[in-house]
Amino acid sequence: TLLLMALTPEERHRLGAHYTPPSYVERLVVPAVIEPLKAEWEAVAESAMSDVAERDFEAAKAKIAAFHHRLSTVVVLDPSCGSGNFLTVTMNLLKDLEGEVVQALRDLGKLPREFAGDGYAVSPQQFRGIEAVPRAAAVSELLLQLAYLQRHFKIHGGVNPPEPILREDRSVECRDAVLAWDGDTPRQADPWPDCEFIVGNPPFIGNHKMRSVLGDKYVDALFKVYPSFFRGSDYVMFWWHRSAELVRQGKVKR
Repeated sequence: TLLLMALTPEERHRLGAHYTPPSYVERLVVPAVIEPLKAEWEAVAESAMSDVAERDFEAAKAKIAAFHHRLSTVVVLDPSCGSGNFLTVTMNLLKDLEGEVVQALRDLGKLPREFAGDGYAVSPQQFRGIEAVPRAAAVSELLLQLAYLQRHFKIHGGVNPPEPILREDRSVECRDAVLAWDGDTPRQADPWPDCEFIVGNPPFIGNHKMRSVLGDKYVDALFKVYPSFFRGSDYVMFWWHRSAELVRQGKVKR
C-alpha cells in the first residue's frame, strides 16, 4: 500500500496498479498456473501414498522431493508486470503449494536442516517480468523479495532461505515488451524470457486513444513491425499476439 501511494493516480492507472487487487488476480492465476500444478502434485502424492502403504518410505520421499524440485524450476512470466501484482500473487500461491509438499516431506521424517541442504525452493528468480517504467520495475522487484521472505518463514519457520537471498540477476527487465528501436528504425522487442506460464494484465489502451497516449511515431512503428495486424487493433492485442505465438510454438505451456 505504501509503495502504491508513492505513485500518482495517473501512474497507478497507467500501470494497472490500482485496478488489479489480489482477489482479481487469483481468478486468473489459479486456473492458469496453480490448478495444473496441483493436478501434478495430487498424482505424485497418490503415488507416494502407495509407496507408504507398502512401507517404502524412501521411495515416497524421493517422489515428493522430486516434485519439490519441479516446483523450484517452474518459471512464470508477466510481460507487462506494472507494480508486480500478478507476479507476487502467483509466487504466494506457489509458495502455499510448496508448503503442502514440505509438510508431506516432514510427515515422512525429513528434518529442517535437510531442507536447507537441498539448496532449492520456490524463489523470486522464477517469476520474471518485463516493465517499461523504471520505478514500477523497481517496485515489482522489491515486492517479490518481501513476499518471498514472508512466505518462506511461514513455511520453513526458523530455517533461513538459500543464500544469497538478493542476487545480481534481477527478475524484472526494464524495457518495452513489444517494440524496440535501432536508432530510428523500429523492430520487434527482444524475445521474452523462457517460461512455462504467462500471466498478466497488459495495458489496455483502445485503438482510438493509442495515438494520443503513445504518440504517432510509436503507433506507426507498431503497425509497421506487425504488418499482419488489423489497423483497428487495441494496444493489448500486441501482448496477446506474442503470448499466443509462444503457446502455438510449444515454448509456453499456458
